[in-house]
Amino acid sequence: MTVNLRQMFGEQALELMAQIEHLLSGMDPSSDFDEQRRRFEELTSAMKDLKSNPIVATVRAIGFEIVAALFLRSAGHEGVELGRTVPWQKSYRDVDAYGLCGGNLRAMECKAYHRKKSITPGEVEKFFTETVPALKRYLLEKGV
Repeated sequence: MTVNLRQMFGEQALELMAQIEHLLSGMDPSSDFDEQRRRFEELTSAMKDLKSNPIVATVRAIGFEIVAALFLRSAGHEGVELGRTVPWQKSYRDVDAYGLCGGNLRAMECKAYHRKKSITPGEVEKFFTETVPALKRYLLEKGV
């Protein structure tokens, strides 16, 4: 099966995805701060422009996950990934962003919070009792 991402999301969304990949691969704590800031501002501008794309309805969620991944990269984490699905018992768990630094794993769950939607204790519990153990097992099996 072939999926035409250009047709599905449009040229604007593909350009944004390319910018995100470029930004994530180039984030280095020792690199020039002004250059990182310029690239981040370009990404922010592209995301604002993308909001008008009716197909990409979840740009805010994606944007939040990108910011989490950028934080991890700028803090020196290696192997930063977004949107990793890992097996858990007879189902799967989604990890929004994670990275490794000095043998330590940092995993992030990004949730939108506003007056119409709050984060439940069950969501927090599920993250720590299911998602994090599933990610750890996945990384151990992968040899990381």
